[in-house]
Amino acid sequence: MIIIFSGYSYSEERAYCDLLPFPENSLNAILQARNNSKVSQACLDCQGDSCSIKPSAVQSKVCKRVYCTPSKRSKADVFVDDSFNSGGLARDTNVRLVFRYSISKEGKMEDIEVIEMSENTQVIKSRVDSKEIFEKVIGSISKRISYEPIQVDGKVMKLTNLYNEYTYYSE
Repeated sequence: MIIIFSGYSYSEERAYCDLLPFPENSLNAILQARNNSKVSQACLDCQGDSCSIKPSAVQSKVCKRVYCTPSKRSKADVFVDDSFNSGGLARDTNVRLVFRYSISKEGKMEDIEVIEMSENTQVIKSRVDSKEIFEKVIGSISKRISYEPIQVDGKVMKLTNLYNEYTYYSE
């Protein structure tokens, strides 16, 4: 089954997670839900020291809220200088990216990989690998985001196969 959202198609098996943190006053409730074995059994598929959102739970707002919503996000701006545009991207450009990532045992985004890119018609094809450039941009954004480490049965776990989208606008 394919879900259409904002003109783009999303695979039902992808766990798209919000990068906006949950309100501070809900942190205790989220952590209590994480400690509930019924919630982890319903939401997570764990093997070894890593987990992923179960395919049957990727559309569950509860599972995504409990396991892949950041606890903090710095308000500092991300600085992308003109060397970014020297890679061949035109001004007045927007590029929509879908990326996959993991949440480390320490609560940081890692393993960032751009898996889809859609560019507007004004983009000049890059002389360098634009996918690699955008992975660096998302990497710089990810440094501002932190998560509470995820524990399952008392063991700290890495959460893998999470997805998000990002749109880069250039003036």
